[in-house]
Amino acid sequence: MSSRSSPSIAIDCRPPLAARPAILLACLAAGLIPWLVPAGPWTVPASLACAMAVFCGFLASGWLGGPRALAIVFWLPEGGWWLTSRNGSGEVAKLLPDSRVFTHWLWLRWNGPSGRRQALLLRRSVEADAVRRLAMRLRLQGAHPVTGSDSLPL
Repeated sequence: MSSRSSPSIAIDCRPPLAARPAILLACLAAGLIPWLVPAGPWTVPASLACAMAVFCGFLASGWLGGPRALAIVFWLPEGGWWLTSRNGSGEVAKLLPDSRVFTHWLWLRWNGPSGRRQALLLRRSVEADAVRRLAMRLRLQGAHPVTGSDSLPL
């Protein structure tokens, strides 16, 4: 829970411009994985399945755009979250406990009226100062490191 005297934190969740070429490379790499073993009749379907799984993951996370993709996330002083989509609609949401704070990035997941939403926030982004403040506030909230990882569950 956040302190009422703390200012709200606004984070721009839109992916960076380099995200789309990186997504294309990730899908290509996933499609090439089945070709690392001796080819068989299953190689082409497995290749397509791997590439589609990665593509669907990026689509679900909002990194490929779409009206439901997150644009801006606000952590309010009273501890609640306000999520704004790219189409301008907003909703109150609750941060899920499977969100993680890593050394160089944050993986946040929320549950709101329109379903589950997630965002990957990089500490070296344009919003680096706001992401750093958010990570510190989340760490102060009482998270403890997972054994053998730099991840903090919330």
